Amino acid sequence: MLNMEIVKRIALALTVLLTSTMAMAQLEVNKETKLYEMHNEELITVDRAGTGELINRFYHWGLEEFKDVKHNVERDDTTFRGVVFHVTIPLVDNHFGVKFTHTKRQLGFDVRFDAEKKDYSYWITNIGYKTVEVDRKDRTEDYDGKLEDFKGAAKRGLIEELDLVFNVMLDSFSMAGERDLTDAQMDEYDSWKDSRKDARDAAAKASQEAAKEAAAVAKNAAKEAAAAEKEEAKEVKAVAKEAAAAIKADEAEAAKKAREAGTEKE
Repeated sequence: MLNMEIVKRIALALTVLLTSTMAMAQLEVNKETKLYEMHNEELITVDRAGTGELINRFYHWGLEEFKDVKHNVERDDTTFRGVVFHVTIPLVDNHFGVKFTHTKRQLGFDVRFDAEKKDYSYWITNIGYKTVEVDRKDRTEDYDGKLEDFKGAAKRGLIEELDLVFNVMLDSFSMAGERDLTDAQMDEYDSWKDSRKDARDAAAKASQEAAKEAAAVAKNAAKEAAAAEKEEAKEVKAVAKEAAAAIKADEAEAAKKAREAGTEKE
């Protein structure tokens, strides 16, 4: 089911945009990746927020914004300066001109935030589109893939629509970036941060212990191998000594017999 709050905000934003000369952000193809994305060109500054609190504002914004749609979230538990939402939202049917109707639509995307002190950046990337395109003769064609690969005749109209959808979202998280967190939200962040640090420290300690144990096992194995090699060398030497002694005894016996044979002839 479509989040009606999102629909209402899109309708409101469309009204504002139609009566305003304000430029809005647009999807553009990244020259390196060749993929559509939307992001800020300059750092955005929030006067009353430190890094942890700022990124936590976007985390709680996303939890509320996407609570009624399919999503998952990744929080940076190393630097604690980033958060990424992987989102899939439904879109209402759209008539692109009079030739095509797009129905059963879904929009997938990632929205990522990085914060440094009081500045932040955002990226909207990995945009996917799923739809059934119906023409005037009720012929259908399914599409489920990256926005870049969509070759339908309605692509221009689709890009304009997605610009609007993402600008509504941009306006929403921009306001959230300026909004103070509740004490409970700050406590949640502090508790999560401490738990991740504890987990990382425990993992590092376990890794050190494992490395220490592995080194001890390797040292013991090397010691056993050296002892075995020494014992083997000792055995080889003993065998060689026995063989030499046997040869010497054989030679002595042969010499003795030769002398005895010479004495008998005399």
